[in-house]
Amino acid sequence: MSHAQGNRAALVALGNGLRRAGDAGSAVEAMRAAIAAGDGQPTSALLAELGLAQLAAGSRDVAIETLKQAIERDTNF
Repeated sequence: MSHAQGNRAALVALGNGLRRAGDAGSAVEAMRAAIAAGDGQPTSALLAELGLAQLAAGSRDVAIETLKQAIERDTNF
């Protein structure tokens, strides 16, 4: 993850790849790093990706809360 550090788009892409490859824990870390790489204000899309990673990692309740945040940020999402 060090090559993508500070690059939000690269971290999101990395997180997606890790989730799809079955490494959900690392995917959650990458998505959290992507949030930190920006201004700390994630987009609804980024929150949705984090929620998917959390769900894949077995954190269903946390994922639901994250997805609710995504919808609250953008009701059109």
